[in-house]
Amino acid sequence: MLNTIHRQHPTALKTKVALDAIKEVKTLAELSSAYGVHTTQIRRWKEIALKSIANCFSEVQRIRENNQEELILTL
Repeated sequence: MLNTIHRQHPTALKTKVALDAIKEVKTLAELSSAYGVHTTQIRRWKEIALKSIANCFSEVQRIRENNQEELILTL
């Protein structure tokens, strides 16, 4: 039976690796070697970061629309 070890990576490391992956200045293999993280994990963190960014902008839009509606009601 294969015994796998699950490492907990600090949030700061995940963020840095994801941003570097998004920038695409280095290949996934280069990032993997530099940070000691498997390429599959880097790919996942990149996907999570990109989805989070999209959600952030949609949340900002929703807040603006709610504020606009409140302003119209007060007028």
